[in-house]
Amino acid sequence: MTIKPRDEVTVADIEVILPFIAQVNAGGDLHRLGAAVSQELVKIGTPPALKRAVSQFITIAAIDKRIEKCTDEKLLALLRAQRALLEADAPPEQIFPLADLCRSLSGNGKKRRKLGTRCTLAIFSAAVTVLKKGRRVDDVIAEVATPSGINRKELKNFRDRLNRGLAHSSDESAYRTALAYMESMTRAEIMSHLAGVSVRFCT
Repeated sequence: MTIKPRDEVTVADIEVILPFIAQVNAGGDLHRLGAAVSQELVKIGTPPALKRAVSQFITIAAIDKRIEKCTDEKLLALLRAQRALLEADAPPEQIFPLADLCRSLSGNGKKRRKLGTRCTLAIFSAAVTVLKKGRRVDDVIAEVATPSGINRKELKNFRDRLNRGLAHSSDESAYRTALAYMESMTRAEIMSHLAGVSVRFCT
């Protein structure tokens, strides 16, 4: 059960955060770790500023690990620029293009959608999950996708991959985080949130 965010930090927030922070230096998939702590903090109503700071800390830790191992000068410069933007609390739409460039330079695997597109599809997929109770999934996909100009088939396929466990860990993490964030929202609140997401990442 998710509760509304509080304005003040409590002992409960710290008790949730500390074990996750301890895991950062232990290695593992930091995408999943970041999503897990975000979900737990949403559930207990952690103040948004603190939740964002924890997420930022874990993301910077992931970039630092890449910087330590990086030997390519161009990629290293992009990673450092990405880290600087995170430290400056820049909005995601400014950071995502750098992440896309980093992935292109790394040249590891097949071409993937841009990070902003994948984040948008993950959030819209979570909205479908929340709103579909007692309804046909295709109807809900049309309801959330059409007003924002999202391709319905692309959203359906992306969500299917998530449900089948075939999505990248970062996409799954974005989906789980969005799911925790929206599960206590009304339909009107969700649609308003989706409209804001599409303006930021699809225009």
